[in-house]
Amino acid sequence: MPTVALEVVNPRLAERSCEIHALPLKVGRGADCGVQLDPENRAISRVHLELVEEDGRIVLINRASNPKATVVDGRSLGAEERVVLAPGQTVRIFDTELALVAAPVVGLGFASRGGGETAFEVLAPGRSIVATERADGRMILEPVAELAAYDQERFAGRLALVFYLDAGEPCCAVVSNPAGHPLMLDRSVLSQTALALEPFDLIEIDRHRIEIRPKDAGVILCEIPSCRGLNPDGRGVCRLCGAPLAGCDK
Repeated sequence: MPTVALEVVNPRLAERSCEIHALPLKVGRGADCGVQLDPENRAISRVHLELVEEDGRIVLINRASNPKATVVDGRSLGAEERVVLAPGQTVRIFDTELALVAAPVVGLGFASRGGGETAFEVLAPGRSIVATERADGRMILEPVAELAAYDQERFAGRLALVFYLDAGEPCCAVVSNPAGHPLMLDRSVLSQTALALEPFDLIEIDRHRIEIRPKDAGVILCEIPSCRGLNPDGRGVCRLCGAPLAGCDK
């Protein structure tokens, strides 16, 4: 099934996300759209545009009742106009911007606590992540779309965590937890299943105790002797009774 990766900037919600969707994809204010824009803005059509795959290319079809409301690289599109999109091209619908991103591995940019940019990577199509910030300053990563069938299949029936490592701070997401083991951070049970981590944080789930070491150490270690630490290139696998821990290093 063909997919498309979009970076969506929504100033109204102060959100920036990277979303990977199956094609064809509808974009508009309608509830049945894969990318739903401001539902209160009647100037946006219920189905404002469609993205389809034709001969291996991503094609935008302008479905807007107000055709001038769809702008690609600064040019307003006509009614039912079709445009072939390339990675990096930007589509503007009023104050929302959508940019085509090369798939399947996509870099996500979010503001870190220091006001800079922190990059995370998506490992497989079908996942979209939004960053929010708690009162204590920690970034929380919230899955806002179902995990890819790829992830569901390879981790089916097993406990699995995915670690994303970057130049700033690592983050961790539980992608499969069939037994419902509580996820704990520094001895406190967490309600969310994904969050940013800091050096010396201690993650516990089932019999795993995983310590986040300083960045220059280059590893994430589990205290269980039979588990291997995530190696610097991010491809190490931690196993105990068939339970994998998978990591990716940018």
